[in-house]
Amino acid sequence: MTKREGKFRLMIIVAAVATVISTPAGQALAVDLTLHNLTERIQESYDTIRDFSAEFTQTATMQSVRKAVTESGIVYIKKPKRMYWDYHVPERKRLIINPETAWMYVPEDNMVYIYDADSVFSSKLTLRFLTGVWDMDTDFIISFSPAGRRDAKGNYRLALTPKGDGTGIKALTVTIDRDTYRIVTAEFIDLYDNRTLLTFENITINNDIPDALFTFEPPPDADIYRQAPQ
Repeated sequence: MTKREGKFRLMIIVAAVATVISTPAGQALAVDLTLHNLTERIQESYDTIRDFSAEFTQTATMQSVRKAVTESGIVYIKKPKRMYWDYHVPERKRLIINPETAWMYVPEDNMVYIYDADSVFSSKLTLRFLTGVWDMDTDFIISFSPAGRRDAKGNYRLALTPKGDGTGIKALTVTIDRDTYRIVTAEFIDLYDNRTLLTFENITINNDIPDALFTFEPPPDADIYRQAPQ
């Protein structure tokens, strides 16, 4: 696997996590919720999402080189299995996915990587994230964070461990806003102990994003690398 391909697959997992993050606001928190009641409210909020957009910051720390890379841009996600990650800083690139095809375009190198969508979403858990049929209690072992149930602002902290193999994610830690039940930060660890922290701002939800946004026509002079279906 090339360095570019490795980054592409990391971006896919990041996208899966992002689908969970942008849940709509709920009722103000009046009491200290039990773990069961809290997960129910998060799930109920997530189930109402059709699409969302947000400004994002992604910090990935690669265990092998112990180096952190921070990137930012705008993301659009629509159920089922449609995503458009427009990276602005420090490098321009686009990750565009629909139910049939996935493209990663790097303008600086004039390269386009094309994947069959089913091959990209080989992880069953990732597929459930992106198709909107995942279930917190079914897919994860959930507990309050060992570092404490709440952070300094009073937000809830949860530790989620995926059930089963082939998820691509070893562990996920999320911070839940105490008033809205929105997941405001998420940090996950992959099978190689690489860490990725995601934060989102200026979130908008259910804006009827058109399907046409989630397709891509490579520039005629671009170098194209097609990955055969697995």
